Amino acid sequence: MKNLQPPEAGEINGLAGVIQDCWSYYGKAAAEEAEVRLSYELASERIDLLFASERLVPRFTRALAHLKTPTKQDPDLVIRVWDSLSGSHCDPPRPDIPPEERDVVPRFMSVDERFIYCWQAAQVLNMLDRESSEAFAWTPDVDALERHETAAPFRYILSWWGGVRRKPLIHAGAVGRDGQCVLFAGRGGSGKSTTSLTCVADGLGYLSDDYLMVDGSADEPIAHSLYNSAKLLPTRDGSVDRLLGTTLDVPPAGEKEIGFMWENRRETIVTSARAVAVVLPRVVGGRTELRQVSRAAALKAIVPSTFLQVPGSSKQDLPGVMRFLSRLPAYELLLGDDTDRISGLVDGLIDRHGE
Repeated sequence: MKNLQPPEAGEINGLAGVIQDCWSYYGKAAAEEAEVRLSYELASERIDLLFASERLVPRFTRALAHLKTPTKQDPDLVIRVWDSLSGSHCDPPRPDIPPEERDVVPRFMSVDERFIYCWQAAQVLNMLDRESSEAFAWTPDVDALERHETAAPFRYILSWWGGVRRKPLIHAGAVGRDGQCVLFAGRGGSGKSTTSLTCVADGLGYLSDDYLMVDGSADEPIAHSLYNSAKLLPTRDGSVDRLLGTTLDVPPAGEKEIGFMWENRRETIVTSARAVAVVLPRVVGGRTELRQVSRAAALKAIVPSTFLQVPGSSKQDLPGVMRFLSRLPAYELLLGDDTDRISGLVDGLIDRHGE
């Protein structure tokens, strides 16, 4: 690890100075506690997570547990993680946002040719050195980490880094079998999660209900599972318990339940599969039907929401995403009251378009 000393307050010179500060503050925090290294394999790439304290591990790793692998040398990406309670309360430098705007500015972004920096209003810092594939993540108190950060940890960093590796992150879910999968796309509330988990309950394998990493340069459109978390709004009939098992917590009013498929339905996990179609769910009532739509409709459903979900995504990601999606037929799934038809229609697409 680099032997750097924390700079004095105000001695930040551009993003290179900020990442030097991160090296220094993380190193100080890790030196005072027992550093933990864990390795994961995502899209044939190895990612090492280094935690300044073992206390940080559970909140950041539950959603990644299905990707865990033995530690080896030479990872493709290293993310160093600490909070203000690690070691000597080492806070990173904060962006220069006027105090009266700190509660209304959702995030502060800064990007140059080498570094990407994002400070979120939720008090989470993400920073990536694209040249060295070294990244840092910080939060004031891991026990106060927001629910969505536990469900999708390091989303910004993994998306930025995936773009460098020509493996962009997209906002979509997926289920499948026999090495092939169907993607689900659409805005929040369109039925992606319900459709994904209904299919899993009926025997299909689970890749995601929200985010995937895709290979935009491969000969075939391969989708990779990123998180094993799954989310659903609570229901009166107990279907959340049936699909998610033990959930993260009792959600605030109006928020989704969060479960972890690796803990509750481990046998259903699929880490990678060849995509054969894109499905756009839409709740309409009546009879559940499937109809083919244009590929442009799939692009419209995935591309804007992907770039909205991960600020700082490079325009260079777009050709890879479009190449991936342009090879897949697109369908609209009109979700009616007869939800027992969903999985059969989706499974039929694998028969129709799979190998």
